[in-house]
Amino acid sequence: MPSAWLPTLTQMRDRVFNRLRDSERVFVTAAEVDQYLNEALMDLNARLRLSRTSVDATSSTTGTVTYPTELVEIESLWFDDQPVQFVNDETFDSYALAGVEPYTYIARVSGDTIYTYPALISLPYTLKYISRPAALMSNDSDTPSIIPPELTPRLVWYAIAEAKWKEGEAAEAERFMQLYVEGLPGRPRGAHRMRPAPVTLTVEPGPFDYA
Repeated sequence: MPSAWLPTLTQMRDRVFNRLRDSERVFVTAAEVDQYLNEALMDLNARLRLSRTSVDATSSTTGTVTYPTELVEIESLWFDDQPVQFVNDETFDSYALAGVEPYTYIARVSGDTIYTYPALISLPYTLKYISRPAALMSNDSDTPSIIPPELTPRLVWYAIAEAKWKEGEAAEAERFMQLYVEGLPGRPRGAHRMRPAPVTLTVEPGPFDYA
């Protein structure tokens, strides 16, 4: 049952077309608007870390951890009461090749696998991460359930901006994209980047070269 506070996919789509010259939905199609709305949903989730997931599992017999396919950004990895610090390849290899144990467990991401050092073999772990939200596509009554109601206008502003660019109205497109990004933090720079402190809403460059 859709939340009374959240607009449906149909309602958001209509709000976008109300701002466009293409009221017949021919040059900018409904499918394209749905795509823009989903892009905004994924982007807001990545910027604001809205969809949090926790997995309890056991590492492999070689000390690896499965990389979830829906993972956007790792928040933490713990083995019992010991946190794991994610490092770059050079740091990881420097310890592994030298056979030296670091002061804490370390890990790196490669492909669809998380490698630990020292190899934490067949041990229980807890992986907390930001996951991708479900797309708005199964039916027109879908709502962006992970988004607080006060943020849903941003989905529409993003979609209007993209549609305005396609219509050749660059000034209007830029105006709506500025509305979308105003006050938002930047997107994660890498899926395994760790956040050292709580997120603060400060303006940073986004994927569209806007502050």
